[in-house]
Amino acid sequence: MTDIELKVILELHDKWLKDIDGGKCANLSDADLSDANYIKIIGSRHELQYCGGIVLIGCIKHTIGEWLDKYGVIGKENKYTQKEIREYGVYLNMIKDNFSHCAGRE
Repeated sequence: MTDIELKVILELHDKWLKDIDGGKCANLSDADLSDANYIKIIGSRHELQYCGGIVLIGCIKHTIGEWLDKYGVIGKENKYTQKEIREYGVYLNMIKDNFSHCAGRE
C-alpha cells in the first residue's frame, strides 16, 4: 500500500468517525504497510497521526510545516498546558527530522 492510498483510506475513515457523508470505516487488517510512511503516537492528551506530510492531532489536521509554525498557538487555543505543548512539539520535531523527507516536505 502506498502513502497516497493509505492517506485516502485514513481521510475516509476520519469522515466516517465524524459521521460525514462519504466516510468509510478503515480496515487495514490485511494491508501491506511495509512501504507506507505512517506514524501514530499516543500522547498524554490526544493521538498524533502522521501520513504523507499531514499530521492529525486529535481532530485538527495540518501539514507538518503548519504544525511546527503554529503548535504553540493551537495548543493554547485548545487549553493544553505548557508541558503538553512541549510534549507535542517534541513529537512534531521528531517527525520532521525522521519522516517528513519521505513525503517531499521539509
